[in-house]
Amino acid sequence: MSITCKKCSTYAEVLVESETRKMDKPVHYATDIDPIQYLTANTNELEVIGFLRGNAIKYLTRFDKKGGLQDLDKAMDYVQKLRSFYGGIN
Repeated sequence: MSITCKKCSTYAEVLVESETRKMDKPVHYATDIDPIQYLTANTNELEVIGFLRGNAIKYLTRFDKKGGLQDLDKAMDYVQKLRSFYGGIN
């Protein structure tokens, strides 16, 4: 997905879903607002990078205590999104 930031007119390619895997999302995630799309359109690059990095770190630090392989998949998904976003701005 391509997004242009409303604040700085920066263009970036952002992944909404992982290119390599689809993850089941609980019903409470069914909404018309995608957080990454919203952040990309309404905040600066550092805030988007922080969000993606923070979520990757969250899943990496808890995988062995909570979600196991599913948390590792989620961490990889956020790292891929971060890579895609960062590659689109550099």
